[in-house]
Amino acid sequence: MSDPTISDGSEPAYAGWSQTVAADGQAKKRKSSRGRRKHIHTPPLSITSLTDAVTLLLVYLLKTFATNPIEVKDSSIELPRSVCRPEPGSGARERETGSSPRDGCGEVQETVIVMITGPIRKATGHPEGLPNTPRIAVNSEPVVELDAATYRVPDSAKDPASNGWVIAPLRDALRRAKELKEVSSLRDDKKFDGKVVILADKQTPYRVLSEVLVTCGESGFADFRFAVIKPD
Repeated sequence: MSDPTISDGSEPAYAGWSQTVAADGQAKKRKSSRGRRKHIHTPPLSITSLTDAVTLLLVYLLKTFATNPIEVKDSSIELPRSVCRPEPGSGARERETGSSPRDGCGEVQETVIVMITGPIRKATGHPEGLPNTPRIAVNSEPVVELDAATYRVPDSAKDPASNGWVIAPLRDALRRAKELKEVSSLRDDKKFDGKVVILADKQTPYRVLSEVLVTCGESGFADFRFAVIKPD
C-alpha cells in the first residue's frame, strides 16, 4: 500500500476527493500555466533597413546644405551688402503661385549659378589682397577669363552677331545647364522656370553685368537674381 500524499493540483484529482477539492486543484493549475512567460524571439537586425535609413538621411542633409543660403568659397568674390529683408514665408508663396518677390527681395533657391570673380584675391597676411585673374563661371566651372587689366570680357569671347553683348562661352555653358534643368523638371513633373542666380564681386563693372544678363536671357534664363549679404 502506497503512502498517501496531498496533491497541489498539478496532478489529476483523486477520484475519491470531493468536488470542491478537485475544482481548487484545477484552478491552481490554470493559474500556474498563465504565470509562465513565453520566450520572445527577437528577429535579427536587417542591414537593408539600416541602409535605407542612412540613404534618406544623407539625401536630406545634401538637400539642406545645397540650397539656402549660398556658400561662397572663392576668396576672390566679395558680395555687395543689401538692406533688403525678405518677408517671412515669401519663398513658399513664390513657389506656390509662381510670383516674383517684392522689389526683387526673395529667398535664395536651388538653381543655376553664374559667378563673376573679382580682380583681387584675399590672402592671409596681405590685407590689400593679391592680384587675381577674374573669370566667369557657371556652377563653379570656369567658362571665360576677363581681361586682368581692364576687368572686361575680351572681344574674342563675344558673339559678333550680337554687337558685342552676348558672351559665347557663357551662352554655351548656360544652354547645357538649361538642358539638364529641363530634364530634371520633367522628372519632377515641373516646368522649367528659367531662374539664375548671379554671384558677382562688388567691383564688377556695370558693362560686364549687362553682358552677363543679356547672355542669360539669350540662353533661356530670364528670371535672374543677385546674391548679396543680408543685413544683420
